[in-house]
Amino acid sequence: MHRGARRGPIFTQEADYALFLETLGEAVERFGIEAHAYSLMPNHYHLLLCTPLGNLSRAMRHLNAVYTQRMNRLYAWDGPLFRGRFKSRLVSDEGYRRELIAYIHLNPVRAGLARRPEDPCWTSHRAHVELERPPSWLNLLGVREATGTPAQLHEFVLTRQTGTEAWPHDMDLETGWRRTSPNHEPAMGDPPAPLEVLPMEHLLELMAEVLGTESAALRVGRKGRGAGPRRRFAALHLANLPYVSRRMVSEAFGMSEQQVSNLRYQAKQAPETPQTTLWKARWELCLKGKSKKF
Repeated sequence: MHRGARRGPIFTQEADYALFLETLGEAVERFGIEAHAYSLMPNHYHLLLCTPLGNLSRAMRHLNAVYTQRMNRLYAWDGPLFRGRFKSRLVSDEGYRRELIAYIHLNPVRAGLARRPEDPCWTSHRAHVELERPPSWLNLLGVREATGTPAQLHEFVLTRQTGTEAWPHDMDLETGWRRTSPNHEPAMGDPPAPLEVLPMEHLLELMAEVLGTESAALRVGRKGRGAGPRRRFAALHLANLPYVSRRMVSEAFGMSEQQVSNLRYQAKQAPETPQTTLWKARWELCLKGKSKKF
C-alpha cells in the first residue's frame, strides 16, 4: 500500500491509471514478482504481491520511482509523488489472504467510486471474474487457489459488500490489515529471506532422498490413474517453499503452472495415506536438518 504525498492524488485521469499498470507489469517481469490483485484509488493503491526471490523492497522502489519519473515528465511536475516509504504486511494465512482479496476489490465500492465490484473501475476484480481480458502479468492462479472459481470469488466478494457475512473481527477496514498488539506487529518491507537459496537441482536431490528414488525419476511423468505419487508429492512440497515459484516447479517437472496449482487443491481434497504421512515427516526433518541453509 502507498499513498500520495500530502494525501494528494497520484492518478488524475484514466491514462494515469493505465500508465501505473504498465509500470507494474514491467516490474513484475524485471524482478520476478507475482501480482495477484490490485486496486488503484485516486490518492493511493493496494497491491497483493508474492516475491519468490525476497526482493519486495527493490521491486517497489523501482515501481514507485519509475512511475513518479513518468508522471513528472508528463505533467512537468517536480519532486516526490508518494508519501515516504510504502507500507506492507506479510500474508501467511490462507483465510486472511482470501479476505484481503475481497477487501482490495471492494475498495472503490467502499469509497463510493463504484456501485458494484464488477463495475468498470481500476481493480483486478473484473479480470479475475472473467468480465475482461486480464493483463498478461496478472497471476490468476494464486487468487483461484484462495477463492475458487471466478463465480465463487465474485459470490464471496458480494457477501462482504452486502454484509451477509461479516469481515473478521481483527481486520482493520481502514487499511485491510489485521489488528495486532504492539508486541506482535507484522513484518514490514521484505519478508525474511532464506540465508541461502538452494538451486532446484539441489532441492530435487534432497527430495529424492526423502522419497527413496532418483531425482531424474521425479522429473518424468507417468500416465494412468494413480501414477507418480512421489512426483506429485515432490512438486507440491517444493512449490510450498517460500522462495520457490510455480514457474520454477513447472519448469523442473515439465508441468504447466495450472497443474502445479491443481496439486494444492487435490492435496486438500485427498486424505493422507500412511505413505504420504511418512514422506511428509521425513521432508520436515530434512528441512530442519538443513535449517542453516534454508
